[in-house]
Amino acid sequence: MISSESSAAKTVADNAAKIKNDLGAAGSDLAGKAGDVAGAAQEALAEMRRIVDNFASKTGVSASEAFDAVKARGSDTADHLGAALTGASALGREGIDGVADAVSKRPMTAVAVALGVGVLLGLASRGGPRA
Repeated sequence: MISSESSAAKTVADNAAKIKNDLGAAGSDLAGKAGDVAGAAQEALAEMRRIVDNFASKTGVSASEAFDAVKARGSDTADHLGAALTGASALGREGIDGVADAVSKRPMTAVAVALGVGVLLGLASRGGPRA
């Protein structure tokens, strides 16, 4: 019985480690997406420059003044987006580290919780009473 409990605890710990690795990969993917967003932001700034130049030629407002204002706003937005993505990635990593730590400290509790969740999911997936 102790061997099967130990084996189940190891399985839970292994699964937690796999989830941690998967989240790390997801964080890397998220960082790649952030790079794509930054590239799109650069393209949007170039288009804004064209629009601002057109506006300036029609209104007499200095194109460089208008562009600098738009560029500053776009840069601030990109900075906020990057900070939000970094924070989300760190939060996910901390959550998985906490789960892995809890599993290693209390493997039997983790097995019991996993068993309970499995039973609940199994019951829920049945879709209702069977005749």
